[in-house]
Amino acid sequence: GDVWKFVQQMEGLKGFPDVIKCIDRKFNLGYYNEKVEGVAPIVTWKQPLIVIRDPTFLQVSARKFNKEELQYWNGFHQDISDIKRENIYVPKEIYRNRVKQPIEIMTFCFYFPEIDAWKLYRPYAEKRVKGMPPHLWKWDNSINNLTYIENLKSLENCKVGVVGKAKKCRMVIRKATGIESICNLQAEDPSAMTEEDMQWIDDNCETKVAVMDADKKGKEMSWWLTKQRGYKHCNTPDVLLPSINDMAEWAKTMGSLDCITNHFRRKNII
Repeated sequence: GDVWKFVQQMEGLKGFPDVIKCIDRKFNLGYYNEKVEGVAPIVTWKQPLIVIRDPTFLQVSARKFNKEELQYWNGFHQDISDIKRENIYVPKEIYRNRVKQPIEIMTFCFYFPEIDAWKLYRPYAEKRVKGMPPHLWKWDNSINNLTYIENLKSLENCKVGVVGKAKKCRMVIRKATGIESICNLQAEDPSAMTEEDMQWIDDNCETKVAVMDADKKGKEMSWWLTKQRGYKHCNTPDVLLPSINDMAEWAKTMGSLDCITNHFRRKNII
């Protein structure tokens, strides 16, 4: 039941009027019962403590890719021209909030020139746990705006516009389908898209396609876009779970982009 039923059951009251009077008495409100002066209300409101933290500040100096790093991206069918186009770098040095960070595991630095921000990606990092130092986190970034959508302007006046969840998946889909009008979100959640951006996509795309992960979170986001905004649903097939969750892993596991090309064809997108 609701809060009124709860009070009624807890206090053994007959009906709604008795519930109101009981609340009035217990909170010393003075509407139905005589207010007792000098008695403090049960609940008092205090200004909550709001802690405002400065955004993470990342500084990166880059070096050339080595063979192992290039092989990592080759596994996702991306060559050096793809990597350069996407502003992906490998770090020579990383400073986080002006403190130099160790570089102990493979790290890639994604630069976003539109907002002058960095996202650090360590593909082989362990699961993040409490107390783990930042230089071992799988993800770190200086993006302050959850609603920043990368490559959004590529959807301007397009026949097919694809909204995905990650840069790497966007790169793989682009190469597999030939679709240039693909953007990616900061999170698989409706809060990662403003109403203004969603309306802009509606106005610019003849066909809108949602491509999220195959897991619960990804399906929820994709179906939300499908039901609320008229997108086509084109997630990674459920049958691939639990070993394969996204488009990039699918292409890597199959050793070919054909699986994604054919998937988009079956969905009548290309």
